[in-house]
Amino acid sequence: MVFQEETFASRWWPFGGRPSPREKATSRGVEAGADEHDALALADSLEKGLAHEFAEDFLITLPQNGLERFYIERSTDKLQFRLFREGGEFLMHADYRLDNKQVHFSLYDPDNKDMSTLYDRERPAFVMEFNQARTEWMLLHHEDNRSRYSPWGQKSKSGSIRRETQEVAFVRHHTEEIGGGENHCMDVSVARKASLGDSDSSDSSSGEDRVVDRLVTRPAVWNEELQTLVLSFRNREAIPSAKNFQLTVDDRPNRVVLQHVKIAANTFALDFRYPLNISQAFALAVTTPFWK
Repeated sequence: MVFQEETFASRWWPFGGRPSPREKATSRGVEAGADEHDALALADSLEKGLAHEFAEDFLITLPQNGLERFYIERSTDKLQFRLFREGGEFLMHADYRLDNKQVHFSLYDPDNKDMSTLYDRERPAFVMEFNQARTEWMLLHHEDNRSRYSPWGQKSKSGSIRRETQEVAFVRHHTEEIGGGENHCMDVSVARKASLGDSDSSDSSSGEDRVVDRLVTRPAVWNEELQTLVLSFRNREAIPSAKNFQLTVDDRPNRVVLQHVKIAANTFALDFRYPLNISQAFALAVTTPFWK
């Protein structure tokens, strides 16, 4: 008997707010034990003298206005990343775990030695898994190495808040031939909490509070004179790089919602807006180290 390996695409179930079979099978157990598990996890952190990471602020979508400006510093081995607001405020750290095909996201700066003893690097706030070919990526809100929870709690019959296992973003990479060059592309699905005014074009359904937005890569243009692909970035002076890209809403190709631009040897500008949140935008940027 041959078993087909489960793909990340088959695991991506937020469309229409539909729960996955895994969620249906575990929801009763989660409802009964989530509150107790949260209390035990927090107590365990406190007993070890560790801080407890609360990632809810990183799951809030940005406002529907202009691109907000951030930047990323990349390590020399290209496997660690630190996200900052443009003013210099540290936000998140990402660390590749190649053996496990994962990226761990933490809300502390490992370069800050005063904080290094307060956090357990093996208990990240988010985890992104990727396949062997590095073409599919799944971002999950991560409580610890044993449980993954939804950013949106739902009230149980007892009135307490329960959290379910749900994914935050799904990314698929592919390439397209444009002129004489090869353009790296993403197909992105990002989940967020539904709000008033969401149109029927969003993947929402009656009675559910999740919406999935689809984003696509804005294609570069082949320049015959330069013999290279070029892309115009808004208010950024770009250094040529295969990792430079822009994303637009699937049905609004002229509305750029994210741009990732190399601005120094190991520094990238990351500008984004609604419907993305900080964790999703940073994760999308972190999927590009293997683009050549």
